[in-house]
Order: sequence, then C-alpha cells, then structure tokens
Amino acid sequence: MVISSIHNHSVTVNTLIDFFGVGCVVTFQERLAELHSRRSVLKKDAAKAAGLSLMGYYRYEKGDREPTLSTLLRLADFFDVSLDYLCGRSDNPNSHKAQP
Repeated sequence: MVISSIHNHSVTVNTLIDFFGVGCVVTFQERLAELHSRRSVLKKDAAKAAGLSLMGYYRYEKGDREPTLSTLLRLADFFDVSLDYLCGRSDNPNSHKAQP
C-alpha cells in the first residue's frame, strides 16, 4: 500500500509515520512555522509555491490537515531544506545537499 501511494504521490504524513514509525506531525507544523518566520517569507508565497490555497497552507501550519508527499516535496524545495528537516527527523536543513 505505501509503495503504491508513494508512486501516486498521495502519501500523507500519517502514512509515513505508520510505515517508518516516526512521529513528525507536530514537528512538521512547528518547522513550517519556523521556516516561514525565519526566512521572512509571506505565507501566500509559500502556499503558491506548494500549489496550495492560502487557507490550505494555514491548515497545514495549524495541524488541521496533513500534506501529501508531493506537497512536502514542493515545500522542501521552496524552503531549500531536506524532507527529514521539514518533518523534524533531522536538525540539519542541508542534509539533502551533496557532500563533496
């Protein structure tokens, strides 16, 4: 089930938690808010980059909604951080960049 969901990019944070046994829902919300404020990014710009409405972005930040894998990828790309960092599995925002 998880593999087919990943191929369809319809995987949610809870699916990833169930599969990997990692709890990151609260940390994702905190990390999203932290990245938004630390980078002085407008929420409407982050929402647009992720293909979300402003209300949809608010729902992720408040924990009322869970992002799909494709949304997580777009947010990680927008903020230039790894998925592990965005989901709270790493404190290194640059772990996605190749090491020389």
